[in-house]
Amino acid sequence: MSVNALVRGGDDVAERPSSRPASPATCGTALQSGSGTVPDDALDRFVHRDELRAAAIPTGFPDLDRLTGGLRPGTIVAVASRPAMGRTTFVLNIAEHISLTLRRPVAFFCNEEGAYALVDQLLASRSGVCRDARCYVRELDCSESELLATAVNEVRDAPLMIDDTTLLTPTEIVDRTLAFAAKNEAPMGAVIIDIEHPSWKVRSRKEARATTEEAVSRFGAVAAQLRAPLIITAQLSRGPEHRRDHFPRLTDFRCRDLPLARAADVVMMLCNHDVYWPDDAMGLTYLAVAKNRFGHTGSIALRHQFEYGRLREYAL
Repeated sequence: MSVNALVRGGDDVAERPSSRPASPATCGTALQSGSGTVPDDALDRFVHRDELRAAAIPTGFPDLDRLTGGLRPGTIVAVASRPAMGRTTFVLNIAEHISLTLRRPVAFFCNEEGAYALVDQLLASRSGVCRDARCYVRELDCSESELLATAVNEVRDAPLMIDDTTLLTPTEIVDRTLAFAAKNEAPMGAVIIDIEHPSWKVRSRKEARATTEEAVSRFGAVAAQLRAPLIITAQLSRGPEHRRDHFPRLTDFRCRDLPLARAADVVMMLCNHDVYWPDDAMGLTYLAVAKNRFGHTGSIALRHQFEYGRLREYAL
């Protein structure tokens, strides 16, 4: 089974022009070049590419960072999968690294899981104490108690906002993000939106696409304003389940989420091996970078440790 199979197909979605409005970083005066014009800022970004590379924020997954160059300020990253693939765990691990390790503020919106469950995952990942132990299935030993106490203090002091409010509108998400950013002196590390939002669902496919396009455009404008990467999750259609290899493709984005696939600078897709092949369980989740406007596409293997609330890179 080839990990690189994850990035097959779906090139038509990747190559469509982005519906996202130009960010302030890409707008400016124009330089005459032949019969056309070239934006000065676009040339400046090339000249200062080393500075831009240094401004990229690590995800906590070194192999992924080597492939993508990290999370670039003001860009949109889509993380998509079928249910039960570890999508929320993956983006929460990124939030943990940025907020707890790098000490950069992170706004995390999620209605897939409640705040208590998310904090539970954070404590498990940070302390290395199994979630079952903290659910009073057994008593903690002294070392586990110390590790958990340390993790509690780290999470409490972290510049991390977890908002599990249901039925948030895009306007409310934007307002809460800006208010949180204003409270922190450090520049924003990331804005993560892990929401399957009922209020965004409308009857016709055309209305659904328009609603998603407007929301992504507003979120992208805020990310550009704060110069922070924006991560948005999406649930894929049943396409992978009808294929023999079960690997997701860009064409598996649901109709209403196509504006996200087009606007995203980077698209990552997850496939949990053990869900589709339980008789050959390997504890692996495959992560594919199926679209990357800044460089290469490719895939990596992750070892999932859901009892510890985390995914870790795995050397094949």
